[in-house]
Amino acid sequence: MTTFNDWEISRFLRGTAAPRQKTTEFSERLATGRENVWVWTCRQNVWTGTCYLAFRNIYQQGDLLFWQEERNVIKRCPEHGYFRGEACECGAVGEAVLDDERSEKLGRLVAGALRHFPDDMGLEMSPRGWVDLDDLSEAIGTRYRWANKRLVISLVQSDPKERYEIREGKIRAKYGHSVDVDLDYPPNELSSLYYGANEEEADRILEVGLKAATQRYVHLSTAPEKAWHVGTFRTKSPRVIRVDAEAAQRAGVKMMTVSENIVISENVPPEYLSPVPLADLNLEG
Repeated sequence: MTTFNDWEISRFLRGTAAPRQKTTEFSERLATGRENVWVWTCRQNVWTGTCYLAFRNIYQQGDLLFWQEERNVIKRCPEHGYFRGEACECGAVGEAVLDDERSEKLGRLVAGALRHFPDDMGLEMSPRGWVDLDDLSEAIGTRYRWANKRLVISLVQSDPKERYEIREGKIRAKYGHSVDVDLDYPPNELSSLYYGANEEEADRILEVGLKAATQRYVHLSTAPEKAWHVGTFRTKSPRVIRVDAEAAQRAGVKMMTVSENIVISENVPPEYLSPVPLADLNLEG
């Protein structure tokens, strides 16, 4: 049995095994170069072909295929700057700046420095979570000799989740802090927010309220489907809790909009929480 502890499995053919000839075709096409490859899967006796691009590290066990997609490669478009993926939004392939492995390493270290252990990196963090960009780049360079300020900037500007921001020579994480910070984002304007949890967590949360455990703030989603998706990282069958954000904020609970998907909040008492029925979620696609 092949194990994948060190790899992210970005896709997996589920259910009935793929046709032998398609498995062979997949392997042959991969060997010829980084071209389009077709993967076939079967649901309710109907075979469906899906085309994927630029994979690496294929594992085959019988007729089941496992692979890792190079999602974290950072490239630069001459017109639009840094991006991740096969091509820029304008279609340009771009110039490779940072490969998948180094992008992952740099991302983990930046996240740790800005969210969890700035002191260990010798960084002075302001109450709002800002550190000097030059200081961060220098500190990271002592860990990874290949790293520099340009690569840190490329990491931030290409991040699809927009987890960091750079302003006037300073850099900070927008959310995810375990260190004590007092962030200053705009107040939330949505009347309802959502949180995804497993069955046991959900019952406990509805009883005692939402409380930040290892992080400075509670992280809420702006849509129930997004909360459900976040919950799938912890359980196969998450439950979604609705937060009456309007009432909670009137009562003095501080909630701030970080992005179109995320709102961070102080602890939320149970009287502002209610379960969302699974039938009310639009989980198609």
